[in-house]
Amino acid sequence: MSENLKVNANSSVLEHKRKHNLLVERLGATEDGEFKILENIVDSDGNKRFIEGSISNEQSEKVVLDYGKWSLSGSHLMIVFAGHTTEATSFDDYDLFGILQNLPAWVLSKIYPIKAEFVDFKLFNVTYNDWSPETITISLTKEYNSIRIKQNGNKSLTQPTTFRFVFDILIDNA
Repeated sequence: MSENLKVNANSSVLEHKRKHNLLVERLGATEDGEFKILENIVDSDGNKRFIEGSISNEQSEKVVLDYGKWSLSGSHLMIVFAGHTTEATSFDDYDLFGILQNLPAWVLSKIYPIKAEFVDFKLFNVTYNDWSPETITISLTKEYNSIRIKQNGNKSLTQPTTFRFVFDILIDNA
């Protein structure tokens, strides 16, 4: 830091508040109403590059969301979606698991699908209650001005499962 932000006993209250606000601005996380600002670093367009938001699965009736977050760290959009099913479940092709909430439009505009609406897709293991694994394909799609987490293909899970899906998408670093 170019400015000494130490506050000593001789500092005025106004000087203390000014330095405190500078520290909060540089180091502290703040809320922007839509997403959390983790660091006040911006790109050439003035966009915050260290932010995070949540994932919703209100539209999914088959999956219980235990944890869902997205975060942008510079040029990496990281997505973690963890949850479970409470019973044996059958998924249809493209069943919706979750939607990234409050992803800024400027981030969305830097995410390019690899084919049609698909941004990424991966094979993941879900774990049955007896610890045996089952492989499913999960995709990220860019639809309706959002990023969605979907199950690909028809899949029958024979008992309750737990899972964690993790994606790291590199976006334009302008």
